[in-house]
Amino acid sequence: VYNNWTSNPKVSQYVSWSPHKSINETRDLLNSWIERYATNSYNWAVELKDSHILIGNISAISVSRKHHNCEISYCYGPEFWGKGYATEALRAVIDYMLYTCDFHLLEAKHHSTNPASGCVMEKAGMKKEAILKDRRYDETTDSYVDLVCYCIQK
Repeated sequence: VYNNWTSNPKVSQYVSWSPHKSINETRDLLNSWIERYATNSYNWAVELKDSHILIGNISAISVSRKHHNCEISYCYGPEFWGKGYATEALRAVIDYMLYTCDFHLLEAKHHSTNPASGCVMEKAGMKKEAILKDRRYDETTDSYVDLVCYCIQK
C-alpha cells in the first residue's frame, strides 16, 4: 500500500490527503480501516487477481443511510492507471452498493485536471451531473480546480 500509492505524490495530487511520509503512517491508516470495518464501513483494497499485488483502494464515503446515498472514492498507484482496473472495481462496487446494500444513488467526483478518472466513471455507467467550481486547492499549481460530479442510481 505504501509503496504502490499512499507515498506517491502523483496520487495525492488528486485526493484530499498528502503523500505518506512513512510506512507507519500507512500502517495507522490500514488499522483505522480495519477498526471501522466492523461498523459497516465500506473500504476495500484492490488487488491483481493473479499476483495478489495491492494496487489501490475503493471506498464509500459520506454515507447517508437516511437518504440512501453515498460517494464513491478510489485511488490507484500510477503504474496501474489506464489498464481498466479502476473501472472493473468501480463497476463491482456500484453493483454491490445499489443492489446488495440497497442504496438509491451513488456519486463520485474527480479533479477537472484528472479527466481520466471521469472516463473511469463513465465506463462504469455513471453520468456527469455537475461541475463544482474551485472546490480543491492544488498546491503544485498554486490554483483552485473544479470537481466534476458523476452519479448513478437504481
